[in-house]
Amino acid sequence: HIALLGNCNLNRNAWLSILASLEKSGWKYFIIDPTNSGLNIEGQPIYATLEEINEDIGFVLLMDTTQKKQWMDIIAYRMEVRGDIELIWSHLGCEINKIDESDFHSYGWSYVHNESLVDYI
Repeated sequence: HIALLGNCNLNRNAWLSILASLEKSGWKYFIIDPTNSGLNIEGQPIYATLEEINEDIGFVLLMDTTQKKQWMDIIAYRMEVRGDIELIWSHLGCEINKIDESDFHSYGWSYVHNESLVDYI
């Protein structure tokens, strides 16, 4: 399963494109956006944290880095509790720095940086 993490009001077209591609390809996904939790996007509920998801999450698609520390804290806490995240994928325009890369390696995550998931599904 995929968790899309970020502010779904930013770059709405990218969100809608990715959601449509995931739907078309049959992927199970969850939308995580603390600012808009309790609402829906394309009929899918928006969750505040990864802890609300009771299914395994193979990877997180980081949709924006406007609140990167908050996003990384959400991911790190999930990893401490469930240990099920294997990959962090940063969407186009999401900057990942050397400290982030070090954190990823500390948790044993693989990562893809600044790539469009739509190009691969």
